[in-house]
Amino acid sequence: MKANEIVRRAAAWTLALLGMFAVSVAAAHWLHGGPALVVAMAIATTQAAFVIIVLMDQRRAPAATRFAAAAGFIWLLLLLALTFADVATRAPAS
Repeated sequence: MKANEIVRRAAAWTLALLGMFAVSVAAAHWLHGGPALVVAMAIATTQAAFVIIVLMDQRRAPAATRFAAAAGFIWLLLLLALTFADVATRAPAS
């Protein structure tokens, strides 16, 4: 792969991540409450997946490295799901 192609691909992925960031900021500005949280978390998860797959170059990594990255990502999703379940089932403060 030539240097120009590497720079072009990196710039494209950076612009994609910045675009998702802009959508996240716009959603936070216009949406409030539950929908804003859902949109923000979906965008953040997509950004994390892009970073893992593309910027960390997990497509060409050894199998053990890909397994460790996948296990960490699944663990993160589990922690987020448990956090949301905890917040959703709490009684309102009096």
